[in-house]
Parts: sequence; C-alpha cells; structure tokens
Amino acid sequence: MEKIVETFASYPSERDLSEDQLRQQSNLILVNYIYPVPASQLAKNLSDGRSLLDVLNPEFNTLPYVFVLLMELYDTRQINYCQKEFRRLVESFCQYAEGTSRSIIAVKPLKKALLRTDSSLFSFMHTIFTRICLKAKCYRDAIQVLDIDIFDSPPSRSAKDADLRGFELLSHEVMEYYLYGAQLYMGVKNWRRAQDFLSQVIAFPGNACSAIQVEAYKKYILVGLILDGKIHLLPKCVSPSTARGLKSLAKPYEAFATAFKNADTENFRQEITLTRDVFWQEQNTGLAGQCIRAFQHMQIIALKETYVTLGVSDIARQDFNAEGTAGGMGDVERIILGMIERGEIDASLSQPTPGSADPQTTVQFDSEGVDEAHSLEALEQQIKRIVSLNNQVKAMDKKLTLTHEYQTYRANSATGGLRVPGKGHPMDVEMLDMGYGGGGWGDDDVDETVMDYDEV
Repeated sequence: MEKIVETFASYPSERDLSEDQLRQQSNLILVNYIYPVPASQLAKNLSDGRSLLDVLNPEFNTLPYVFVLLMELYDTRQINYCQKEFRRLVESFCQYAEGTSRSIIAVKPLKKALLRTDSSLFSFMHTIFTRICLKAKCYRDAIQVLDIDIFDSPPSRSAKDADLRGFELLSHEVMEYYLYGAQLYMGVKNWRRAQDFLSQVIAFPGNACSAIQVEAYKKYILVGLILDGKIHLLPKCVSPSTARGLKSLAKPYEAFATAFKNADTENFRQEITLTRDVFWQEQNTGLAGQCIRAFQHMQIIALKETYVTLGVSDIARQDFNAEGTAGGMGDVERIILGMIERGEIDASLSQPTPGSADPQTTVQFDSEGVDEAHSLEALEQQIKRIVSLNNQVKAMDKKLTLTHEYQTYRANSATGGLRVPGKGHPMDVEMLDMGYGGGGWGDDDVDETVMDYDEV
C-alpha cells in the first residue's frame, strides 16, 4: 500500500509536463496501479491512520484522487444529499478525460457508479456515460448499462430541496442519452434495440421537432431499412405537425429509402450517387453503407419465393450489389455463407461432387421457415421482457398512489373538488378512473395489448 501511495503522490512528476509526457505517465499509472488495485484496498487507511485522500492533493494529483472518490464503495444514499457536488466532480473528471483525448479512462468509474445506483432512474451520469463510451468506442461496456430500461426520472423538488439534493432534468439530456445509446447499439449491430432508442427521441414531447429529433429520424429511416427493408411508421404519440417537420427535413433519406424499397438495383445505384454527399456531411456514411449491404442481402432472400435450388453463378449474374462492384462467384458464396451463419436466411450450400456435370456450388433454400429452436428462444426472451415490464408497471403504479398530487386528488374528490393545488387546471378524472392514477390496474390479471410501433 505504501508503494501505491508513493506512486500516486508523485504523479505527475512535474507540473509543467508536455502533453506527450503527461499522457505517458497517465497511461503508466492507470495500467500498473489504478486498474489492477481493488477498490477495497484503496479504501483502507494507511499505517498512520490517514486515508488515501488525506495524502493526495486534488489540485496536483487529480487523476488518482478522482478515481479514489469514484470507486464503488461510496454510500449511494448519502450521495443523494450532495448531488450537485457529485455532478460537478463527475463532469470535471470527464472534461479532463476528454480534454486530454483519453475518454476511455472515465468509462470504468462511471460504469461502476451507474450500476451501483438505481439504473432504472434517469441520472445525469447516463448522458455523460453514453457520450464518453461513444467517443472511446467502448460499446460492450455501454451495453451493460443501456440494457437496463429507464422507467423513472428524478422528481421535481422545491427550491430548498434542490439546493440539498436534486438537479434539474433537461429535455436535451434525455434525448441525447437515447441518441447516443442508439449509436452504441448500432456499433454492436443490435438494430432492433437501436431503433427502440431512436423512437424514444422522436416521440419526446415538445411543440416542435428539435435538431436532435431530426438527427434521430434520419438514423431511424436507415435503421428501418437494415431491419425490414422499409421506413417504419413513426410512434403514434408523435403529433402531425412534428411528423411533417421531420419528413420535410429528411427528404433525401426518404428518397433513398423509397429507392431501396422498390428493389430496382439500377435505380438504387442512382439514388446512392445523389445522396452520397448528404450522408458524408451528416456523418451517416457508415450507416448508409450498412443499408447498401442489406439491400443485396434482401434481394438474395427474396429469391427463395421463386426458387428452391439455385446456382451461385446464377445469383452472381443477378448483380444485386448496388455499389456496382459485383465481384465473382466466390464473393457471392461468402456473402450467402455469412447470411446462413447469422441466421438471416434458411438455406444450405451444396458443393459440387467430383465429376459432376454442373461443377458449381448451389444454394438449397429451406421452405419450412425459421428454425423452431430459434423461434422458441426468441419467444422466451420476449416473455421475460414482458414480465419485467409488467413488474415495473406495478412498481410505478404503487409509487404514483403515494404521491402528494394523487393524495390531494383523492382528498378533493371526496369533497367534490377537482382541482389540484398549484396545477391551475382540472385533473383528468376519466383517465384516473381508468386506473392510471393508482387504481391498481397493473395487478389485474387481464389480457394486455402491447403496442408495437413497427407496424406494417
């Protein structure tokens, strides 16, 4: 422990180090002393009774000092009473990491901090964490946090409480979290989850569509093409005026999607040429490239509606590659093999037998459809997700019945009043009578309808 303290206290060796020298020393202390040492050891007192924080100078030993503060042993309940100070600490640390082009050093501490708290409650750290992970390209670390659905936001507090505990939740922070999260899911090619996150951004309430929502809608179009080869419908809660605004600002993307859906390779190639500069300027070139590959895959999948068996050379002659680089039979065979391995198509490849009259590989399409084992696995995952959502709804329903607003409504209802103090407008009695205000509707064993925004 003494060696660790000595190393931490002597970092950096000088105040006026060059950027390269500071980077070298920072990487050395991170790899050899900070990451390998368990947090429990850092929390122990020194032989003279002092803590590690007593020895370190936050102005000079900033990096190790912040790591000790952000280790996983802090009391999350006490942190609730110093949210502003904790946020300032986190933001300062992340600014340091980003400013020195070492965003990756902030990923692990932030991930631990988020997983120790109630991850289903939106925190200021959610947006910061996803931004840091996106810059550092730490997709796998981000997914462990993103897979935890957020069901609640910090409650509004009085001015007195806000000084003690809370922080104001800004709309752009929520939208940025879901936009960054969608991009992280794209990084691991979880397109369905990415689309869910993008729909959260698009459906965010407001009087007009924001720049963040426009960016999300453009990506929403491209992800829909990769998933199902079409533009998915907007969430039903999006107002007509917002929908018109989004569509008018994403016309090149909708034209690209229309050409994709028409399944005309030559027409699609022309549209690619027209929109290439737009995708490059808006940094969606990689996503558009995934769409171009998806176009070729979907054209190959469509062949099973006509053929049972087809030679690879016959598929190659179809020239489905919209990029204009058709390649040979070997390229087409590798593409089909990859599609089979990923479960995109139910087919098998048959190699020619020696002395065969037709010495080429053939594709045998499976007419029986999706493998039963895969269907059962997908069904099981969906059931688990629905059970989890149902439990969350029950918890939120119970929580709402304990709120001051609902209790005031109940008291006023008993005396014939309908107004909630401080609200200035009548409570929607019809909605409350349906159970949304805490009538226990989540506990009823009735058939529930799950709304799917991805309707045909």
